[in-house]
Amino acid sequence: MSGFAVSVRVALTSDGQLLAPARWVVANGRTVSLRAAQGDVQLDALLLPGLINAHAHLDLAGAAPVPDQGRFADWLLAVGAARGEAHDVHTAAAAQADALARRGVVAIGDVDASLGVATRGRRSAGVDGVSYLEIVGVAAESARARLAGALDAVNLLGGAVGLSPHAPYSVHSEVVPEIVRAARRRGLPLAMHLAESADETRYLTHGDGPFVSFLETIGRGRPFAEAPGARPVPWADQLGLLRAGCVVIHGNDLDDDDVAL
Repeated sequence: MSGFAVSVRVALTSDGQLLAPARWVVANGRTVSLRAAQGDVQLDALLLPGLINAHAHLDLAGAAPVPDQGRFADWLLAVGAARGEAHDVHTAAAAQADALARRGVVAIGDVDASLGVATRGRRSAGVDGVSYLEIVGVAAESARARLAGALDAVNLLGGAVGLSPHAPYSVHSEVVPEIVRAARRRGLPLAMHLAESADETRYLTHGDGPFVSFLETIGRGRPFAEAPGARPVPWADQLGLLRAGCVVIHGNDLDDDDVAL
């Protein structure tokens, strides 16, 4: 058995305890113990648990940076344009995953809109994580086609993968429960961009605001015939996402009732 023991200046345990100083014992590449210590410090360093990047889009790693556009919907249009630029998704995703690993990231929660190309890139870099295969389709038939493609990719990729209906304004509301059922049948985790902006909340509750012009610009219809009249989190709850354990990405525009759900 190979290993070492060393006292460090400060250590943060995985359950949030701060130890200063701390004695760190490692055997066969794994931490055996980490506890408060006394005496001389051998390593003047801060010891942290492995970091987790809970939300990334590695398929965009090779795209040009997208500056602030003022309004969120305008920024989304710019992201769509950047996504359409030709670049080697596998190589860029692998390089970005490697760069994160060198900074202490041990796992990534990645939303993959490339049907698994970025996932393969991350895995080739030896970085753990979960890849949520993104489903976009304002029109119902488009969303169903993307769901079918994502499920095919799940079969090919294996391992820790899930599904991500992109957002309330970009996936037809009829198809969201179908995505939930597909995930439950296969035991797949779910994640969705939800309550990301006040404009999103306005669109769901009243059917107006900047997302009207956004959807007119992309020209793919509307995700529902009439505004649901509900904030994003209750809307997600009505469609079964929360009961299925869906990860809420961002959650910037929440009220107390949303948090309670």
